[in-house]
Amino acid sequence: MSLKPTEKELKLLFDTLTKISGITFDEKKFKDIYKHKLSDFIESLSYSDFNKFLLDISLGRNKKVLTELINRITINETYFFRESYQFQVLIDYCIPELVKNKVTGEPIKILCAPCSSGEEVYSIMIYLLEEGKYIERYDFMILGIDIDTNVINKAKKGIYRSRSVHKLNKELLEKYFKKTADNRYQIKRFLRENANFLTVNILDRNNMLKLGKFNIILSRNMLIYFDQKNREQVIKTFYEMLNPKGFLFLGHAENINVPDMFEVVRFGNNFFYRKR
Repeated sequence: MSLKPTEKELKLLFDTLTKISGITFDEKKFKDIYKHKLSDFIESLSYSDFNKFLLDISLGRNKKVLTELINRITINETYFFRESYQFQVLIDYCIPELVKNKVTGEPIKILCAPCSSGEEVYSIMIYLLEEGKYIERYDFMILGIDIDTNVINKAKKGIYRSRSVHKLNKELLEKYFKKTADNRYQIKRFLRENANFLTVNILDRNNMLKLGKFNIILSRNMLIYFDQKNREQVIKTFYEMLNPKGFLFLGHAENINVPDMFEVVRFGNNFFYRKR
């Protein structure tokens, strides 16, 4: 038997991975992804039959291999202060609104879903520290989640190439990073120790709800990769995870129309969503 898949077998692998990850590709693009990202890995496994491999994956018998396949197809391009105007809106509008009715002793909880390799989580922390007054008066809990175990491990280590920090000025680099021996940048320990990261599949509703309630959810540039059914499922999950009057931020190219769940909030040239 051969590990070289037939068209039918490749289609079955495509259907399995898109169903589990929620990421939607056209089939032509998936063939390129298979060729460049999956084929060598699959051939390195102990299978002699592609059908046996497919059966184990579809039935969840080999979760380690399934996790690695999802890691390889996940898109994780990001950098510090990406779409930074949204971080400024958090400081200038959302947090002032939240503290008006804040329950004493409860932290302001922020979820980044997905968080990729951690740049968004650390960017929010830097914005809060630079603003100063809110971080002194209130407790914050910032959690980043992603389906990709590799990027979660990278986020915890907090080591980045110059491409990831190109939006930061010299002062911020010196204040919040230390230069490594191989000319990369590592987030300083006090930030790493206060950041939280978990591997979670956003389409796994039960595990998502177990994370608890949040005041702010950022899910930027993810929904564009999902089909309509999965987009609706994710938005419903976010709605249930948000506290009353909590805020949802999407990417600049994304928008939703669910007036029974969210109202559109406009602040300056920006818009985002508040739970009804």
